[in-house]
This record gives sequence, C-alpha cells and structure tokens, in this order.
Amino acid sequence: MILGLVISLEMLISMELLLPVYIKNTTGSILLVGTLYSINGLVGLLIRIPSGAFSDRFGRKPFILFSGAMKAVGAFILSISNRLSHLTSAFIFRSVGLGVEEPAYFALISERSEAVRLGLTFGILLTLQKLPQAAGPVLTGFLSDVLDIRVLFLLNSALCVIATVVMFLSLKEEKKAAASSGLGLDVLRGLDRNVLIFFVAFLIHFMARASFVPFFTVFAEGRGLTLTQLGFILSLGHTVGIFSRVASGWFADRIGSKKVLLYTGVVRAIAFFAIPYAVGFPQLALVFIPYYSTMAAPPRNVMLSKISDESTYGKIFGAMATMRDLGDIIGAFALGIVAQQISLQASFVCMTALEVVFVALLLLVKERR
Repeated sequence: MILGLVISLEMLISMELLLPVYIKNTTGSILLVGTLYSINGLVGLLIRIPSGAFSDRFGRKPFILFSGAMKAVGAFILSISNRLSHLTSAFIFRSVGLGVEEPAYFALISERSEAVRLGLTFGILLTLQKLPQAAGPVLTGFLSDVLDIRVLFLLNSALCVIATVVMFLSLKEEKKAAASSGLGLDVLRGLDRNVLIFFVAFLIHFMARASFVPFFTVFAEGRGLTLTQLGFILSLGHTVGIFSRVASGWFADRIGSKKVLLYTGVVRAIAFFAIPYAVGFPQLALVFIPYYSTMAAPPRNVMLSKISDESTYGKIFGAMATMRDLGDIIGAFALGIVAQQISLQASFVCMTALEVVFVALLLLVKERR
C-alpha cells in the first residue's frame, strides 16, 4: 500500500500546474503547449509495450526505479534552463519515466490482488497514488508566490530522488514475473472484435482528455485567475478524485465496469461542454470538478485484467497505455491547432464531441463477467 504514496511523492510539486503556464509564458505559443505535451504520447507510444514486456520477463521493480530516475533528470533540466531545446529534452526524460512506470505498476497491483476485489484494490491504490497530487497544486501555488519557478522544478527533482531511494530500499516483489518473449508488439494480435472496440473507444477517450488540464489552466488564467486560485481548483479536483477512484472501483466490482465507464463518459462530455461558458473563479471551479468526480482507471483496469492472462499483464497494460499515448499525440496536437487557429473554447467543444463518440463505442462492447 505504501508504494502508492511513495511512487507519486514528486506530485507534491505540481508539474501539471507549473508546466503549461511556464511554457506559454516562455515561448508565447499555446500551440507549443499542445505540441510539447504530445511528446509524452510519442515517447510512450514507442516504449510502453516493450517496457511492459520486459517487466514481464525481468520483474517490475527495476522499471519502477528507472522511472523515478528519469523523472528526476527531467525536472532537474527544467530547473537550470528555459531554452526550447532543453524544454523538449526535459519532456522526453519525464515521458520516458512515466512511460515505463505505469505498465510495471499496474501489473504489480494485478499480481497481488484477489480477482473478486480487484476493482476496489485498484481504486484504493490509485487513490493513495494521487494523495500527493491533491495537496500539490495548493502547495505549489503558494510556493510560486515566494519562490522562483526553477526552484520549484529543483524541489520536484529532489522528491523524485527521495522516492526512488525509498522504493529501492523497501520494494520487494512477492513473486517472480512470468517469462515473456519478444518486445510484446504483437499483444493485440488474436484479441476478439469486442476487445478491439474497447481499445479504440479508449483511444478516442484519451484524445478528448489529452490537453484538458493544460488548456483549462491557460483558459482560466486568461479569465483572470491567479496561480494560487488555479492551484486551489486543481487540488479540489484531485481531492474529489481521491474518493471517486475508490467509489468507481467499488461500483465496478458490483454493477459492472461498463456501466461505470458509460457514466464517466457522459459526465465528462457535459463538463467539457460547460467550460467555455464559465466566468470567474467559482464557476470555473464548478465546471472543473465533474472531470475528477468520475474516474475511468479502476473499472478500465478491471476489464483489462479479465481479458488477459497474468503472464502478459505487463504487455496488456502497456498496450492500453499506448492507446493513451497515441491519443495524447493526436489529441494534444490537433486540439492545439484548434485552440491556436480558432479559440480555446472551440477546443473544449471538440473534447465534448470525442467523449460522445467514446460513449457510443462503449455501448457496442459486451462486458465479460
């Protein structure tokens, strides 16, 4: 259980709050915000499935430790330079760290959990993982008033180092990861039509949410909100997410994952549609919170565990993460163009349409019991 807290310790300094505004103020381009965020997707697209396959073969711990080291390097680069080339390299290091972390971490959870309580287990562990993220934006917003932003990046790097050392000393794998051959690039081969629709649905879902938080941050700043107010909104959202992750996992175990995911899609579509009409701090907070009141990860991961063999958990979770990375690449860049050429408001309308398509595709999926 402690792993969920330690692995996300660096979120106490909120990069999701700092990076969009920092990039926009440094480069003067909202399109570049979307472009740099699409790097996360591009790097993850290349490494998630292979890293998941290798974690099936060599164990989860080495990849979790490697993840912490890469995130530390990325944050350190941001602390010493704001040149575009260095911003790009920092994003690449952080993207590698995030890319290898998720398949190994989710596979570790699946291996250690009872099938009948898998949804609740995912909900609890993901909640613990997000606890620092709930406090981070408020703490970061406060510190940004008294410290230079590069000092905050350095603090984030230090937290990554501390977390990596703690995991090296304390994390023990209870079982040897199952043997796996190859790079895992054939993971989708042989999956039935039902499962493939599920993957495509989440590709669309990931496209919709690819740039939501950074674009909301820039949009809200344009409405006159300070970083402290933005930090409060983000923290409030993550606090709501703490409870909704456990709830969505619990409901997935009892009423089925598909119903929970459909509810998530509908609520998020409504939230995206409402954002352009919000004016001022209270209204922006009110339309932002529903996004975090519905968490898709626990029910999604339950379904993934049911459709895959334990010996391929690393690969299958890597494949779903790859769908997210592909969605990030397409969604962040395309929505960035919409925001740059039309308006930020138009990008939220596009997010709404994509989420509606996600719901429609989910209706075609037959849930496995």
